[in-house]
Amino acid sequence: MTLEQAVQMALVNNGQLEVEEYNPDIQRAAIDEALADFDLTFFSNGKGGQTFSGSGSFLSGLFGGGGLLEQHDLDMRLGLKKRWIIGTETELSTGWTRQKTNSFFATLNPQYNTDVTFTLKQPLLRDAGIAYNGAKIKSARNEVDIAQYEVEKQEIEVVAKLEEYYFDLVAAMRDREIRLGALALAKELRDVNEERVQLGTAEPIVVLQAEAAMASQRELVLRAENGIGNAQDRLRKALQPIDPVQRWDHPIAPMDGLPTGVDLGDPDAYACHVLRSRPDYLKLRKQVENKLIAVREAENQLLPKADVNGSVKLTGLDGNLGNSYDVLFKGNTYEWEVGFEFEYPIGNRAGRSRLRKAKLELEQARKKVRSLERDISVEVAEASREVGNARERIAASQKEVELRQQKLHDERDKFDLGISTTQNVLESQRELADAMAKELQAEVDFTKAFVKLRKAMGLTLVGCCE
Repeated sequence: MTLEQAVQMALVNNGQLEVEEYNPDIQRAAIDEALADFDLTFFSNGKGGQTFSGSGSFLSGLFGGGGLLEQHDLDMRLGLKKRWIIGTETELSTGWTRQKTNSFFATLNPQYNTDVTFTLKQPLLRDAGIAYNGAKIKSARNEVDIAQYEVEKQEIEVVAKLEEYYFDLVAAMRDREIRLGALALAKELRDVNEERVQLGTAEPIVVLQAEAAMASQRELVLRAENGIGNAQDRLRKALQPIDPVQRWDHPIAPMDGLPTGVDLGDPDAYACHVLRSRPDYLKLRKQVENKLIAVREAENQLLPKADVNGSVKLTGLDGNLGNSYDVLFKGNTYEWEVGFEFEYPIGNRAGRSRLRKAKLELEQARKKVRSLERDISVEVAEASREVGNARERIAASQKEVELRQQKLHDERDKFDLGISTTQNVLESQRELADAMAKELQAEVDFTKAFVKLRKAMGLTLVGCCE
């Protein structure tokens, strides 16, 4: 399994991440909800009724009705209304009313009144402007970004942990190779000593010395095997296979090695990019934007309410509904009006309290951003320093391995010539194995520091280590 395959499996199978990925879509629904405030709306209403009242007229009683007036009313209306992003409210509607009475003096009975009306209301101060009326939309879009950054943040956590477990398994297998190599050298020396004992050129104790060294190396091999098992279990848990029962005992063979040859370059060169790639930082920045939007909304609500409104109405009147509309569309009868509304709460304590709260929350959010900036700077510096130190340790340990290999070679030559002892060769073998283990540990430390640096710089999701 390559590291890239492991990363893809971990991202796909992670249940917590799968749950978190719903949030951006949930927040997108809030955008539609905010946009719905500006949707065109169709409306219709109607009512009918009957009323009785005294005529209050002597003449009305003479012509029937017993002085009691009866009236039947029917009212119907339909139209369209819309609120605009600048705060304007408009409505275009038409309607008709029918009135029928038993009054002798009614000249039109029944009487039909029709109209087509256009009304407009424009806020001038409070509730006015694109910034205020579009604030809910912009805030909802920011919430989508915030949710997406949270998903990316969790993805980084999953990938970084997965990389750590993957490279732990690589290191554990490398450690087993080192221990098996040391065991093979001890076994080879044991075989040589047995031949010498049989030839009578060496004492039996040298065989015991080699076998003791083999026993010690077998113990280290077993520890390495146990380390591999533990590392595989941690990696399996991070991979979260769909069918863990069947796959739990399935061995994992990592195909990628420790990334000791990679180099990010000078971390200072990435300084201007780090804050643009860290999802936790970008999330806080979006939260600051929303707090700023809330402050501007609160400032708008401190303004007096000053609205201009007006309407234009074409009217028609006749004893027949169709004729009433004919009169209406001739445009000879119409009505219009223009008005002004002003309102201001004395003191406006509620508005001032909301603004004070919004400003405090904005300052709090900004301080969180500044605090995270400092933390990121420290994280990058620490990880960069650890990478540099580990790289130097790798170079030093490689030199030591070369030295121990040469020393073992020289000691074996002396042993073959009979001028060195089994103990000296075993000591050289042990020193070589320890030097190789030390080199491996330096490579492991470099790898973990490298993973930490990529995470601190927000580069975890930008490709995989090679």
